[in-house]
Amino acid sequence: MARDYQPQRRRTPADPTSDQAQDAIARIAAAVPGRSVAQIPRSPLSLQGSLGNRQVQRLLQRETAATPTVAEPEQQAAEHEPADELGLSPDEADLFETIMAELSDDELDGALELEAEASAETAPQGLVQAARSPGLIQRGKPTGISSASSPNIPLANKLESNKSRMPRLVSIARWRRIKNKHTKRKYAAIRHQNLLNNTGKEDLMLLIALRKRAKVGGKRDLHYSAIEAKSNKKNQTAQNRTELLGEAVSAIRMEGYGGGDCKLLVGYASGAGIDQLWKSPSKQIYYVVEAKGPGAALKVDRFAVRGVANGAALTQMSQAWIEDRIPRLQSSNPAVLTQLLSDCGLKITNGKLVDNPKKKGAYTLEGLVITAKWDEGNADLKESVSKRNYQF
Repeated sequence: MARDYQPQRRRTPADPTSDQAQDAIARIAAAVPGRSVAQIPRSPLSLQGSLGNRQVQRLLQRETAATPTVAEPEQQAAEHEPADELGLSPDEADLFETIMAELSDDELDGALELEAEASAETAPQGLVQAARSPGLIQRGKPTGISSASSPNIPLANKLESNKSRMPRLVSIARWRRIKNKHTKRKYAAIRHQNLLNNTGKEDLMLLIALRKRAKVGGKRDLHYSAIEAKSNKKNQTAQNRTELLGEAVSAIRMEGYGGGDCKLLVGYASGAGIDQLWKSPSKQIYYVVEAKGPGAALKVDRFAVRGVANGAALTQMSQAWIEDRIPRLQSSNPAVLTQLLSDCGLKITNGKLVDNPKKKGAYTLEGLVITAKWDEGNADLKESVSKRNYQF
């Protein structure tokens, strides 16, 4: 297994944390027996200097005992190493975990980024971080960073260096700490089982910041939770993760679409063959969203056959496809379907969506194909949007 760090000569980097974080640490000092304020490390980096780089890096991957986990048993054992095995006193371990909870995502990321820059500048004397080893990559089909046989390591490395406002790759333990810190969902998360962190113990999570934080238990939170749960299942392929990326990016795009008042009605795994359904009260439009991952295109759906002569297949997002798919919401989202029919002045006849001449609809029904794409130069995610108009 590749080593994550090679110790050469210990050094104490400059303190990059905020006054707020220092005040919080001072408060911690009063609660830790036998420690004066002067003895408390002022940041993760100075703590790193006093306890040792390897120990701190291992602690960064640990979870507090109170944090719930869905990891496999062997992962749980690796993530819950007792403090005495790390050479730390219980007070030192508790102190470190408390400091991590007090610091914001950006403060912690900035501190570790500064450490990496300082290490690079003082390579002969300082602590040198080893490059990601290609030997840590498992096998699979190649598709961007989802590839396992030929992954895009330069892009992955850039994503690991990104700050919280950009798409980034973090360890699973780091993601759990971030998720438990916030009362509302802040990120969409997709697990990449083909990429490992520098210790070679944990898969990486791709985090994508939401435009609007999602209330826990709400439609958007459940949408992103379903995406994350799917990515956590074993034997996920590169294609699976690419599709999940398309679902996440499309939903994030819709959070700010058409004035930003769109509400998610139907999310991931609706069971009706529709990726997402959104409603904009200000525009008075229902949006049927087809989410595509990088490189994906619309396809012919051979299972969509209602209303088509001789059972012919239908092309995704076509007029005939929409007429066939919307009625299928009856089994999974009947209340949503009833409201859509009323708002749009439509009805279902012989399993097909048609105009209702007895009711004038205030809303229209439109289609959006949203395709995610990587901006590899800036280690960022973009998307393209194409519209579909329907006549009834």
